[in-house]
Amino acid sequence: GDIDTPGIQSIIFRLSKGGPTVPPVRLLDGCLEMLGGYQLQDDTRTLLLEHLEKSGELTPGSEKFASLVGQMLQLITSTQEYQFT
Repeated sequence: GDIDTPGIQSIIFRLSKGGPTVPPVRLLDGCLEMLGGYQLQDDTRTLLLEHLEKSGELTPGSEKFASLVGQMLQLITSTQEYQFT
């Protein structure tokens, strides 16, 4: 949950490349890839995407973007798919 650690900062930096905004689906897929390419069940994926979409436009470099990346990493690592893989 600490977005100031070097590893999380590196993930945030990598996810922020590629444009002035990041669509929620790209952020989710990027987080999954950074954690080892995990696949989520459809219902879990839908819930995480809905959570991201509530945040509106995702602008790299903003505090909101970094916070959402940290949240998404925490949420993914707490899923059953991640825990039992």
